[in-house]
Amino acid sequence: SSGINAEWPLRPGKCLGVTKESSTSYKLNTGSTAEAHKSYTIFVKGGKSVVSNGKSWSTASGYTLGGAGATEYTSASSAFKACTSATTCNGVIKKKTGKYVIATKTTKTKSTGATSYTVSSSITVAGDYSWTSKSDYSLSGYASEKTHTTAAAALTACAANSKCNGVTKEATKKYRTNTGSEPSSKSGYSVYIKGGLKTSQRSIYNTNYVWYVKAPYALSKGKLSTSKTEAAAYEACINNVKCLGFTRTSSTSYILYSDSTLTKTQGKISYIKGGTFITSNGYMWDYRSGKTLSGYADTTKYDTAAKAMSACVSSSTCNGVTKEGTGNFRINTGTTVTTKSGRTCWLKGNEVEKYSSYYFTKKSDYTLNDLGTKKYTTVATAKTACIAASTCTGVVYVASKEFYLSTGHTMSDSSGYIVYFKGGKEVAQQSLTLTSNSYTWKYESPKKLSGAYSGKDTLAAALTACVSDSKCKGVTYASKKYYLATGTTANPGTGQHCWIKKEKSTDCDSALIPLL
Repeated sequence: SSGINAEWPLRPGKCLGVTKESSTSYKLNTGSTAEAHKSYTIFVKGGKSVVSNGKSWSTASGYTLGGAGATEYTSASSAFKACTSATTCNGVIKKKTGKYVIATKTTKTKSTGATSYTVSSSITVAGDYSWTSKSDYSLSGYASEKTHTTAAAALTACAANSKCNGVTKEATKKYRTNTGSEPSSKSGYSVYIKGGLKTSQRSIYNTNYVWYVKAPYALSKGKLSTSKTEAAAYEACINNVKCLGFTRTSSTSYILYSDSTLTKTQGKISYIKGGTFITSNGYMWDYRSGKTLSGYADTTKYDTAAKAMSACVSSSTCNGVTKEGTGNFRINTGTTVTTKSGRTCWLKGNEVEKYSSYYFTKKSDYTLNDLGTKKYTTVATAKTACIAASTCTGVVYVASKEFYLSTGHTMSDSSGYIVYFKGGKEVAQQSLTLTSNSYTWKYESPKKLSGAYSGKDTLAAALTACVSDSKCKGVTYASKKYYLATGTTANPGTGQHCWIKKEKSTDCDSALIPLL
């Protein structure tokens, strides 16, 4: 590989370390015993770790630590927080009783049923990169001539500079960006070593669709238009049949695209449009008609979608459900939908909770940046405050009776924390069966049909024209016009309505047809 931040194709269990043989040559190693060499540098793979409260904690199952405290904590997050706040704390112990205590020593001894967490380094996520910070170290080489007065400004500048590999705090309000990536001892200095781009994904509800929010990724093909707000971008994308998603390039710029190909790009967030949103078993599901999923998570054929979804939620390998025929629902391991006539599938998204007509996506062991300082003691009061604040992006659970609002978009690992991402407000839906022009029509709102053509000024004119046109399958309303349509499936559409043509009817016309 050409650099330490490369994405290596590691085989679990075989690679035990990396040797840097030159500035552009890194080799993977199966050995773990270091041998002296005058110019080589080695990176020996350690044990698994978790990240919480801005620190990395090395875990060791079946071990305890010395200097255990007496105060017991009921959650890992509260113990990690207590340890971070105590200057003498060097780790956390999960006792076999399930309770947690903090420890002052790093010496490990075997203890059946216990797990130790030792502080190894501080971790920061900024500018979509992860950063490892250490005190009394410095980095070599300046990536620019500029001196920054805050760590945040320096990290942002380094993230945007491909030559920058880290930041050194040289004094109070004096941060420099560096080209070097290997720290050397320097009393009084602190370093932030640049890691890889920290990617994240979540599913979220908006305008009756499931959306996949991916960072840091950008769309670039098939530019359609630009919106100034996230809400406007959702609406514009829903109402444009060509739109497959949009990319947030700044707080006032959201660009819509007709191609969903993503490229990893620092500082960007993309929103990919999925299918129709439904909820079941505490999860959101992405409904796709005429689509199928691959791979079976078990051998059972379920006779209802509800039973299959329940089984999918209980399976660690299931990512969705496919209806393969009448009374034949299978749970699937695949995540890519493919076209197949006569089939229907549901992709499993994240956990979701409805509160006061808003849908919140729930993700455990994560946090958000830009947390506020006001503490809320219940998730309900925090969600209420978040709904009322237009800039609030979600609620973060930190510890028992401790919730904070976030205005940030960057998600990072934090063991024991829970993020509740604010989604859109539930859109009221209406479905009616009506008769007009000797046909039965199914009215759906707010829904739209695809294949719109030949706009009319009135609903009556559109219905009459549709009856006389064999290719017309319904009428769809948008932008103060009633369009004939070839599509037969009603899809979510903000401010839109549709009338799907069914069979001929001998009944009298309905006394009331929804006229707009």
